[in-house]
Amino acid sequence: MISRTHRYLLITSLFGIPAVGAVASEPLALWHGGQRAEAIAEWERRAVTGDADAALLLGYVLKSGVGVTADPQRAHSWYLSAARDGLVEAQYQLALMYELGVGVDRDIDEATYWYQRASRQSCPTEDTIGYRLGIR
Repeated sequence: MISRTHRYLLITSLFGIPAVGAVASEPLALWHGGQRAEAIAEWERRAVTGDADAALLLGYVLKSGVGVTADPQRAHSWYLSAARDGLVEAQYQLALMYELGVGVDRDIDEATYWYQRASRQSCPTEDTIGYRLGIR
């Protein structure tokens, strides 16, 4: 039986859709191979140079504490970077952080702003990025 992750990767490759983004795919392979520290280090290296997909993945692992100690303040920083670059999943996660006061002061106006930006793009759920990492 094929795993959810492998099924997802197969489907996305058949339709020419990058699993996370062409630039973030190599660290994703490291992640799925159990080399989480190496994947995180590579995502961070790429995020610093402006890779929004890498910033999104860093935000997710830092917020959830998967593979690293949870650090919501750093997660916020990476989500903000990816959200400003237009990634809908980052916009949604950022809105949640502002709504709930996770890693930032609770700010309903800021949450509303990011929810509205995300909704204009037909925002996916939190499960999407977790699924890509093979943890949902």
